[in-house]
This record gives sequence, structure tokens and C-alpha cells, in this order.
Amino acid sequence: MACRADMMRPDAPLLQGQSAFYMLHPSLAGRVDFPDMAGLAANRPLFLRSGHGDRHMPVDSVQRAFGRLAKLAKGTDGSVVDAAFHDAGHTMPAEVTQAALRFLMHHLR
Repeated sequence: MACRADMMRPDAPLLQGQSAFYMLHPSLAGRVDFPDMAGLAANRPLFLRSGHGDRHMPVDSVQRAFGRLAKLAKGTDGSVVDAAFHDAGHTMPAEVTQAALRFLMHHLR
């Protein structure tokens, strides 16, 4: 997760190829950002990981998105935002998969 404006920087990977269609929601894009949409479920547990060095998701933008989600979740009953970085770029390493499974098993009992 990152912020829309940062993902639309010149030459950003999401503006090229098939991924460009992901950004074509003009009626929605002008009103809310990705963290705001995710924030609609801020009263539910949320597990997010992003990789340092991910060319699709700029670290500064991901940090802003994580911060926005934490603010939206603050004060809601039962909210858990588990957001962190790993060092494997645009991948999901085995340890992140295991952490996600533990998170799900804990919160979906």
C-alpha cells in the first residue's frame, strides 16, 4: 500500500503496461486515497508488509500510508494495524508468509 499521488510520479511502474489500468478510477481517485479506502475497515485487524527497495511502492509513500491507517484505526474498538517493512523488495519472503498466517490464525479464531 502506498499513496496514489506517489505511485503516479513520472515513469512510475504503475503507469506503464497493464498496471496503468489500475490507476483509471477518476471518480474515486479524486475523492479518496488508498489508505482512506483501507481505513473503511479500520475497526478490523489488518496485516500489511512492504519491502524496502520495492520499485512499485516508494518507501516514503508506504510510510505515509501506514501512518494514515494507524490514525484512522486509533480509537476504534478491536483495531489492529500490523504494518511493517521487510528487506526483500517486491516479494513476499517465507517469514512474511508465516507471520501473515500467524496473524490470520490469531484474529480469525
